[in-house]
Amino acid sequence: MIKAWPKQFDDWQEAVALIQCFWPLLLADNLHNAPKVEVALAQLDPPTLERLRRQRLTPLLFRQVMRQGLEKHLEPSLLEELRNDYLMALRATASEDQEVFRVIQALNAAGIESILLKGADLRMRLYGESAVRPMGDLDLLISGEHVARVKSILEGLGLALQSQCADPRPGFRELFRNELHFNPPPGGSLLVDLHWRLSGVDNFYTLPFPRLERMAVPWSCHGQPVKVLCPEHAFIHLALHTLGEFHGAVQIIDLCLALHTLPLHWPTLKEELLRFQCQAPVYLVLRELAHWFPHIIPGAILNDLSGYRPSWAERLVLNRSLGYLTSHFAALYRHRRLRDRLFYVSALLWPQTDYLVAVYGEPDRTRFIRQFLRTLFFSAKSWDPR
Repeated sequence: MIKAWPKQFDDWQEAVALIQCFWPLLLADNLHNAPKVEVALAQLDPPTLERLRRQRLTPLLFRQVMRQGLEKHLEPSLLEELRNDYLMALRATASEDQEVFRVIQALNAAGIESILLKGADLRMRLYGESAVRPMGDLDLLISGEHVARVKSILEGLGLALQSQCADPRPGFRELFRNELHFNPPPGGSLLVDLHWRLSGVDNFYTLPFPRLERMAVPWSCHGQPVKVLCPEHAFIHLALHTLGEFHGAVQIIDLCLALHTLPLHWPTLKEELLRFQCQAPVYLVLRELAHWFPHIIPGAILNDLSGYRPSWAERLVLNRSLGYLTSHFAALYRHRRLRDRLFYVSALLWPQTDYLVAVYGEPDRTRFIRQFLRTLFFSAKSWDPR
């Protein structure tokens, strides 16, 4: 039985407590133990509305209220606030959709295939409308051999590589990381995250590009041909991202809609979990979702996954027992060659001058060492040997 539970997942229950009354509306489905829609709307008061707004769920709530003809169950002032949020989201996402189109069009013109991830994909496949699913960045997956070309294309569109993506040593990021981050051009709003493989939970779990690309599904994004992850890979990626970087209720809604909407083939999902060796994190997510969707998640799948026994290293990562150092442990654990480990440690402890200039604006190695020791100190204070 898997007993590990990550500390960064503690906010899950708080998010569920906020949205559980509204699930029949947000998902437009009959859920296990969920209250009637009228009961849910009766609980919508100004403080709750503000909490939903902070979670960026009010545009989705407004659309569902209008689709189901439930306006009469809301106070006029609350309905007006929901409408205003929806209209603001419409304006914002119209600009975002244009930015996505420009990037995909430029990649297609260069003959580079890309796979849409997370928000840009989910808006189309799960929500059917950009305005009701917030998105702060455009996530793209490409072949590693195209990274340099795509970097030039993005910079030609006015995007700028973030300083944190500088290599502490040549080749470091290609070997130990999985993405580059680009700031939007002047007047733009979307960051672009460029991935050449997918990873999750402090990069302990890795989903290599060749397998993802082989099973990817052709799609259309604003008239431009792209690909999206197959349903099984899309769900695995969502689960890993939620477990490793939980930001709020939107991710729970994503997972719920994925279960309801994507044509998941459970035997294939089980095979891919075994292939990627990520049974434990996906099981932890499925176990929580099963409280609300026992009719969708097969009990046999949960039983099989619950019997998986994670290694000591996997338990350590899932619990983030080393705090800040967990990601470094994961990198060293996954790269077994001695020269790779020495390269990793030396790059972190003594990065090249170009890296210092990119991060600090000057080759200030004293500042780097001071910051490194400070981070190490606070990490040691938070260390949990469980």
